[in-house]
Amino acid sequence: VQTCALPICPNAGWAVSSGLSRTDPADPLMRVLYLAALKSPGFQHVNGEPLDGSLGGQRKIGQVLRALKGAGHEVEVVSSAVSVVSRLGIQAGRREFLDFPEGRVGLTQPATAAMKPWGGMIMGGAVPRLVRCMIREWKPDVAVAYNSLLAEAMGLRACRSAGVPCLLMLDDLPSARSRGWNPK
Repeated sequence: VQTCALPICPNAGWAVSSGLSRTDPADPLMRVLYLAALKSPGFQHVNGEPLDGSLGGQRKIGQVLRALKGAGHEVEVVSSAVSVVSRLGIQAGRREFLDFPEGRVGLTQPATAAMKPWGGMIMGGAVPRLVRCMIREWKPDVAVAYNSLLAEAMGLRACRSAGVPCLLMLDDLPSARSRGWNPK
């Protein structure tokens, strides 16, 4: 995992001058904005979680990202992962890169220090700000949300408001809802 420090979009945490702004409107590749609670290796390390790919949802998301990159698409992830420890140690708002054999995927955590049990609600407010900034600067062709809970739903709402087509991947929505009131 490689990290980079870039100038950020005000109050959003996403890099404005990252070189990702669309320069060729005839570019045949789709730009896919992927919304999910994907935990970067840096996040997992600080959170004390295994880095061996044993987390089921992480593995599924990774397979989708690899398939998208393998098909030649540009992919950026907005992660709504919420920690059990202080995210100040994770440097919220930091942009990381995930390197797959098929190519590099950018991953950004919103600039907030959300922690369980209320972190999902905080992310519900932070993710749309980051998504709106990415829409302005990166201009995605489509947004995809994995198991839309509060933060992902709010991110998709921001995308729909901006006219970005949205897809929702439902994997374990019934079990997600069995968590009760906790949105994450």
